[in-house]
Amino acid sequence: NFSWRNVDGKNYLTRIKNQKVPVYCGSCWAQSATSAISDRISIMREGKFPEISLSTQVLLACDKTNSGCRGGSHAAV
Repeated sequence: NFSWRNVDGKNYLTRIKNQKVPVYCGSCWAQSATSAISDRISIMREGKFPEISLSTQVLLACDKTNSGCRGGSHAAV
């Protein structure tokens, strides 16, 4: 098995985001997209500090293709 969470004892992935705090928002499409890209940046940077975590809020506020907290498509991001 291989996991980027443990490569010779080092975690290359960014923190897990929670879309339910403080209020549930149907933003899983934005959460998953920003998390996936943030993880790839971290892997490319070999897990170096500081962690780069892309803003989900930017997609929710600015994406004209999806519907913000009312849902969307990670593929459209």
